[in-house]
Amino acid sequence: MAGTNAIAATTDAIVALLGRAARDTRAFATLPVSRGQSDDLQQALGDATPASLSVFLRRVSVSPARHNVPYRVDDDGRRLLPPIPLDLYYLVIPFAGEARMQQRLLGWAVRVLADTPILPSALLNDNGWDGTFADDETVELAWAPLGTTEEQDAWQLAQANQQPSASYVARTVAIESQQTFDEHAPVQTTDLRYRPAVPA
Repeated sequence: MAGTNAIAATTDAIVALLGRAARDTRAFATLPVSRGQSDDLQQALGDATPASLSVFLRRVSVSPARHNVPYRVDDDGRRLLPPIPLDLYYLVIPFAGEARMQQRLLGWAVRVLADTPILPSALLNDNGWDGTFADDETVELAWAPLGTTEEQDAWQLAQANQQPSASYVARTVAIESQQTFDEHAPVQTTDLRYRPAVPA
């Protein structure tokens, strides 16, 4: 199970995946790939806007796919509260001063992410997040198209600056607890008491 840095580590893993893939190409070798924030969506594009790619975390929710997550037992044999399984929703947004370049970037990014649908622990723990995910832990990255209402909500901050984008969900990121599950001490003895039967 992942530590509390798992959300940031997952975002960085997607950024790193796209950044490394870009450096392996001729067309996008110097492409900046970054973590997006809401302020980025409010910037109007101009003819001189350089090409870049943004990974924008737009929503976090408790995953409906995993109920009754089991307790974990630590090295001292104590039961810990169950982890909380999260789904992380992202927009991958290309920025450029030219519509053709935006669309080239978007198609390229969609292909890269489709080629790597499972983020391994080595990638998730990279970028300074060593130990955040267990060695055998992975995160699934899947296409998650927005409905009309969701798309309007996602781009509400952007107003007139809405850009073409691709929507993904990273599932399931299980953040573990360090709190022990309170248990009563095990019963050591049973004391049975008897009294004389009442005469009939």
